[in-house]
Amino acid sequence: MNDTSAVLKLFGWAVLIIGVIGGLGGAFLGGGVPFFLGALLAAGICCALLEGLGEIIRLLDQQVTSSQRLEEALEQLLHGEEQPAPGPHTCAKCGTQLPPGGKTCPTCHHVNE
Repeated sequence: MNDTSAVLKLFGWAVLIIGVIGGLGGAFLGGGVPFFLGALLAAGICCALLEGLGEIIRLLDQQVTSSQRLEEALEQLLHGEEQPAPGPHTCAKCGTQLPPGGKTCPTCHHVNE
């Protein structure tokens, strides 16, 4: 997991806990139930937003990693196709161009080494 993602999620839970504790304290000091519910709602919304941002960052990090792996695989595939096939390219007997990777001449049927 990305460090930023983990910190945001942890901070979201901390905000929720502080909101609950603050709401309880405010409710007992004269704010009553409406103060507690308001503090709980605000802390819950902040927690949800921070959790969501943390999850977005985690998914983006995962997507970047997957894209990098895909790019590396494509580069390996492309570099593999650029290399000429081993073996002769023309027939040693008649000089006809051989098919890619082929050893047998399509004209005189001589097997080239």
